[in-house]
Amino acid sequence: MNRKIEKRIRKKGKKKRLCLSIFVLIMLLFVPLSAYASETKTVRVGYFPYANFQEGGYGEHKQGAGYEYLQKISYITGWKYEYVYGSFKECLDMLADGEIDILGSVSYTPERAESIDFSTYAEGTERYWIYTREDHMNLTESDLKQMNGCRIGVADGSNQKELLEKWLDSNQIQAEVVACKDYDEMIEKASKFSLEVRFLRAFYLFELAKRYGDIPLITRTYTQEDINSVRKTSFAEVVDFIAKECTEITREGGLPEDAVRGETGRVTKGAALALKSRALLYAASELHNPGHELKKWEAAAKAAYEVINMNKYQLPKIAADPLYSDLGGNEILKSKQLIFERRATATTSDFESRNEPMGYEGAEGGNTPTQNLVDAYEMKDGTPFDWNNSTHVASMYYDAANKQTRDPRLYLNVLTNGSMWQKQKVETFEGGKNKVLDGSTKTGYYLRKYMNPSVSLDPDKPNKLHHHYVLFRYAEILLNYAEAMNEWKGPDETAEGCPLTARQVLNMIRDCADMKHIDANGTDFTAKVRNERRIELAFEGHRFYDIRRWKIAGLDEVRNIYGVKITKNSTSLSYQKVLLQQMYWDDKMYLFPYPQNEIYMNPDLGQNPGWNNGN
Repeated sequence: MNRKIEKRIRKKGKKKRLCLSIFVLIMLLFVPLSAYASETKTVRVGYFPYANFQEGGYGEHKQGAGYEYLQKISYITGWKYEYVYGSFKECLDMLADGEIDILGSVSYTPERAESIDFSTYAEGTERYWIYTREDHMNLTESDLKQMNGCRIGVADGSNQKELLEKWLDSNQIQAEVVACKDYDEMIEKASKFSLEVRFLRAFYLFELAKRYGDIPLITRTYTQEDINSVRKTSFAEVVDFIAKECTEITREGGLPEDAVRGETGRVTKGAALALKSRALLYAASELHNPGHELKKWEAAAKAAYEVINMNKYQLPKIAADPLYSDLGGNEILKSKQLIFERRATATTSDFESRNEPMGYEGAEGGNTPTQNLVDAYEMKDGTPFDWNNSTHVASMYYDAANKQTRDPRLYLNVLTNGSMWQKQKVETFEGGKNKVLDGSTKTGYYLRKYMNPSVSLDPDKPNKLHHHYVLFRYAEILLNYAEAMNEWKGPDETAEGCPLTARQVLNMIRDCADMKHIDANGTDFTAKVRNERRIELAFEGHRFYDIRRWKIAGLDEVRNIYGVKITKNSTSLSYQKVLLQQMYWDDKMYLFPYPQNEIYMNPDLGQNPGWNNGN
């Protein structure tokens, strides 16, 4: 079933037109076959994922009709193959550029015929299939009349479209043929679906593992009986599986670095490598690496550098980063540090309604930052905030000229007393307009992160926008790298595969906030790394798990929750740090308990240490 053509594609941009859900096996060979090859020749083969035709990526077992056909050719000719991986469109472009010699499964279209010299000779019998959903099992070849009224998709302008129309006519089937004009695009996107699914499986496995530790490693479909007898796999093995999956789906020809045909929001190579970086960082941390095995920190550092070495993401100055834009909505998607995010499908104002300061129209004042977090932000000159320093306390957030006195990231995450919000000053002093109502902040602060001032809760002039939430961004990758390198090599050493020091990377982050470089060493440097992570990634879902993987959740400085009491005296303000609550802690809480109903259904799971009957 091979076709011999006498000339290569003469120009690029010729698109593949295949019948939707109808498959054809055709090989295009650019070199005539010779039954007696006199010498071994290396032939470059374009290889793209295609179910049943050619399966298996880089380093994986290969199979399929097309692959088997190639082996038959190799047997006759003595050729050796060099597989070049990519999407079908990428392979077609490489063929045009002379980067590959052979490309399989290219169907005839009038458009392609302008640049490809298709054979006019019969090739034998070709078989086509029409696929349908499982809930349309009434559509069978034994009763073709059931197809009356159906809509059948087929690539517009393809040979298969003409054949389908003739077949329907000859069988007197009254079905609508739907010409799919974007079939190439659909196929290119579909070629990545299995890789995206593997990413999502790895992502959710990690979400379970970071909560529960050892979990069942589910990689296949189970029967009802089987699923209720699965056993847990160790955290280390689960993370190893996640890391390998992320490596495999990002090999050449795997997940793309950029959006497929401009469709943003899908899984990319950067997202998969970012997940690998995060997972290996957790695996190296004290909760899961009590022996401080340096090889685990090495693996975490190298995984983070894989993302850095892509040279795709950047960390803009915070004042210019769309991530913090007051325009909000889809504007944040323009940030050069954004890797993967949870996107909204509708415009809303719910987030602002739940979190705007009490006293604003329609606001509920929900999430209120603590004094603990605010204290973590240094003064603008880089000195740690100190309650025993009267100058620091007197200029807690602003000086006499109303200029900011703290790390500028504080004001992007927290609304303090004196902050401007919706053209009004926030008042969280005792008796202030945002402190007097029931439900007002007890800590003296309101949330700023993810809040959009362009949203309006005014019933007369409402305005809703899209809200998108960060899952992975470049700052996290740099912080992962700084932490791992510091634990592995210290603040100022590099290593093969990791040419940046922990200090260099940490200061790259601080540069974006115009903050002074870190010059600490030893345990003080480790504390700086952890603090930088806390303030940079505030309210992005990291702190809850960081204090667990570091095993510091039982410390008083973590358990004691503080707020601030601000008293206004004429034109001056006084500040008092107040203890609001001491959180209960038990070391068993480093891991979540398995829900008791899961234990009832599957006693083989076993409960996490210290949790008896879920208590």
